[in-house]
Amino acid sequence: MCSSLSILRPRYKTQRVSVNRPNTIYYATHQVVGSLGDAQSYQCFLDPINRASQPRVLVFFDNKKLCRRIAKASTASLSPDLQKKNIIMTYHGGLSPEHLRLANKAFTEPDG
Repeated sequence: MCSSLSILRPRYKTQRVSVNRPNTIYYATHQVVGSLGDAQSYQCFLDPINRASQPRVLVFFDNKKLCRRIAKASTASLSPDLQKKNIIMTYHGGLSPEHLRLANKAFTEPDG
């Protein structure tokens, strides 16, 4: 069975992939705006944001500085009330155990 979830704007392409565990993993592609360092390239994951139906999204970076910069810019693009809710969090080995625990909980638990 192929499943897909539309988290991207209509101009982006969703890639449908069969998985052994439906509703577990979705892959999507989109065109980068300018460069990978341009925060606008990640706006498709946030626009518009609906807390009730917003799927959780992982974005992988191979550069911690770029990760922090994109997270900060993405958070700044949210409404002030959403900015306070830790919707966007970084996760890497250089962070405190408490931050990693909170980020993991926010991503994996239903009320996170």
